[in-house]
Amino acid sequence: MTRWHSLSDRDTGVAIFTDDALKDIRKLDASDGKDALTAIINCLSNAAPESVIEKDYETCRALQQLRQGDMRLYVMLHTHLPDYNILWVFAARKHEYRNIGKFDAQACAKLQILKQNSTVDEVEQYIEANDALTASDLRELHDKL
Repeated sequence: MTRWHSLSDRDTGVAIFTDDALKDIRKLDASDGKDALTAIINCLSNAAPESVIEKDYETCRALQQLRQGDMRLYVMLHTHLPDYNILWVFAARKHEYRNIGKFDAQACAKLQILKQNSTVDEVEQYIEANDALTASDLRELHDKL
C-alpha cells in the first residue's frame, strides 16, 4: 500500500497513543524512549511523512512500522484529512513482532473512524478527544528523558 501526499503549509502532524503504546514507552530505558520519540517526531516533522514509514506489512490492511535504532513502532499514518496528518501509535517494542494482527485490527478500526471526519472542526474534535500530541509536544517529552 503506497500513499502519496505532500504537506501544505497548513498541515499539522499529530500523534495519538493507545494505552498499550504508552505503557510500552514508559517501560523503556531513557535511550530507547528517546529513539521511539525520535522516530515519531521525524515522521510528524517530515514534509512527506509517509516517506518515513519503513514498511507496510503484507498481511496487514492498515498497520505500518517506524524504526529508530533497535526500536520498532507499530503505527498507522493517515494523511487524507483536512489540514492534519494523524499518526496512531499502537506499540513500541525492541525487535518484537508479536500481536501484529491485533494491532492491524486496531489500526483498521481507527482508520474507519478517521474517514468519517471530513471537516477541520471534526478532525480537531477528534484530535482533542484523543489527547493528540504535536511534534513540539513530543520534543518536550524527548528532552525530559
